[in-house]
Amino acid sequence: MQRYDSSGHAEWRDGWLVFDNEPLADALLAINPYRKKPIRLADAKAGLLRLTGRFRADDSKSLLAALPKILPIAVAEQSDGSIEIRQR
Repeated sequence: MQRYDSSGHAEWRDGWLVFDNEPLADALLAINPYRKKPIRLADAKAGLLRLTGRFRADDSKSLLAALPKILPIAVAEQSDGSIEIRQR
């Protein structure tokens, strides 16, 4: 019998986004609803990178600062306020 792990759901209710080896493209689908301007992938390879971590849903600035430290990506703010991510 498999047990259902609800810990991720509790974290979401408490304002955390939790990723466990998720493709970055999928993680952005969870992150972008919390932002005024979206985070976009400049290339498909960056979207395939796997993300593991726990981030405050309401603090995407810290998330964007952490991403290049944990993944081989570059983050660039665009003139319209959106963010573009590309693989380094």
